[in-house]
Amino acid sequence: DLLVEGRTKVLSIENNGLPVKYLNLDNELNQNYLEEYNEVNSEFISNIENVTGYFPAGTYKLKLSAIKPNSAAQKNSFIMISLRIVTPCF
Repeated sequence: DLLVEGRTKVLSIENNGLPVKYLNLDNELNQNYLEEYNEVNSEFISNIENVTGYFPAGTYKLKLSAIKPNSAAQKNSFIMISLRIVTPCF
C-alpha cells in the first residue's frame, strides 16, 4: 500500500551549461514546496517525526523518478522528481 508520494515543481538541471545538484534538505524538495504531496498514511509519517525518528524495521519499496516536462521549451534542461514510498513487505 502507498504510504507517501510527492512530485516537485519543474526544476532546472542546468545553470549556464553546468549541472545543478539538489540535496535532500534543499527547499525545492521540501514537502511544503512540492507541486503534489499525498500522505496516504499520516500516522506512519507522524510516528517517524514525533516518536521513533526513523522508519520502522521492514523492507520498503522506494521509487524515485526523474521526468521530463511536457513543455518543448523545458524539455532538455528541466525535470520533475517523483518519489513514492510503499508499505513494508514482510
